[in-house]
Amino acid sequence: MDTPCPYRYVQRGRTFCHLAIDERRYTTTQVAPLACATCRVPGILAQHACRHLSFGVEVDEYGGRLTAETCHVACEALVVRLFDFSRCGEGICEQWEPWEPTEAVERARQAAEADRRRRAQERPVQLPEEPESPSS
Repeated sequence: MDTPCPYRYVQRGRTFCHLAIDERRYTTTQVAPLACATCRVPGILAQHACRHLSFGVEVDEYGGRLTAETCHVACEALVVRLFDFSRCGEGICEQWEPWEPTEAVERARQAAEADRRRRAQERPVQLPEEPESPSS
């Protein structure tokens, strides 16, 4: 069995990615095996496992198909977007610190909780119906 991605969480039978950016018309935070298979994040972490890397993934949804087409990466320590990793790595960057998968799991847990709170706020409040008053 494959190791689950630490950035995924499950809610109400659906799988979501807390790295997913849901800011365009055809993007979603929901993921499926194809979206995870096309995601660049695991490969980047395998080669440059620094805790200062910040990821954002655009999961595109077209005709029910979910794919991770765009991956944004920035360094939180240097406050710069990364397009290559030539200056990133142990012994290369002074800011480098090892990435801990437990941090990713905790962030995914926090994302799931924030999603639950957001959905609870979006639900309309059901007021009890008032009994009809007798007509005079």
